[in-house]
Amino acid sequence: MNVDERGSFTELLHTHNAGQVSINISKPGITKGQHWHNTKFEQFIVVKGHGLIQQRNLNNPEGKVLEWEVSGDKIEAVHMMPGYTHNIITLLDKEDLVTVMYSTRCLTLGGRTRFLNRFRAHTLLYDEPFYLRADEFRRVLLADVPAELQWAKDMFVLNCALGCRIGDLKKLSKALRRLLEFCGIDRPVCLYDPEVGDNVLYRPLYEVASSKLGVICVCRQD
Repeated sequence: MNVDERGSFTELLHTHNAGQVSINISKPGITKGQHWHNTKFEQFIVVKGHGLIQQRNLNNPEGKVLEWEVSGDKIEAVHMMPGYTHNIITLLDKEDLVTVMYSTRCLTLGGRTRFLNRFRAHTLLYDEPFYLRADEFRRVLLADVPAELQWAKDMFVLNCALGCRIGDLKKLSKALRRLLEFCGIDRPVCLYDPEVGDNVLYRPLYEVASSKLGVICVCRQD
């Protein structure tokens, strides 16, 4: 049972090859989730309280947010689809939201399912790749920036055009973050959380950008 200021999360039942069942308790006014899975399916079943489930297609960030208002008075299962960000919000002011959650895969710790924790394995874990979109790059390219950020803009554009050796631009990362913040590049990107074993930590792009971002921008146009 994992408890924090938001409520608790208890992995109730693990299976060898059929996923797991968990109980999630959220305190009033709390939003949980705000992440996605690449291949795993989940079902959320609210059995007590009143909440709102939201999903959005990761490949269409400007698209419609899908919403389901759920309640323990009318028990139903809402499916969380791979490739969709999802979250669940507690709507009542004085009552916890209790949700039964089924997942087609057991949660991973250190890249391995708990069933396989008895075996040793060396696993490399990475954040989801993030990069500037073409429209975001154009926003930086056309921005009229303050004099103290002009060198960072020039070096970043050069980096994108030539694919400079990253070691040559170590000093760029901090200034680049200030540049992207000035240009309003605040799209949320997801980072790996070792405590959960999945990519669930959201940060604005300008907070995590580095000189590597320019090199990636050469290859990714949208």
